[in-house]
Amino acid sequence: MSNNELLIQITAPHFCAGLILSRVHGGWTVTEAAPIVRYMLGWSSDRVKSYAGLKGWKAVRAEPPVNP
Repeated sequence: MSNNELLIQITAPHFCAGLILSRVHGGWTVTEAAPIVRYMLGWSSDRVKSYAGLKGWKAVRAEPPVNP
């Protein structure tokens, strides 16, 4: 994963899914999504956060593992 990508983990009562956001025109946009949240493709990071909040889901940045 490059500096121009973020991995977001969405946790809901009935699923856990991942999104890849890429820097597009100075903002973050969903460019890859798990099948259950495929409808979020093209969404901004703000829209993802807002929607997750409305649904009562948790959306957090997943940090890549650190190599010793």
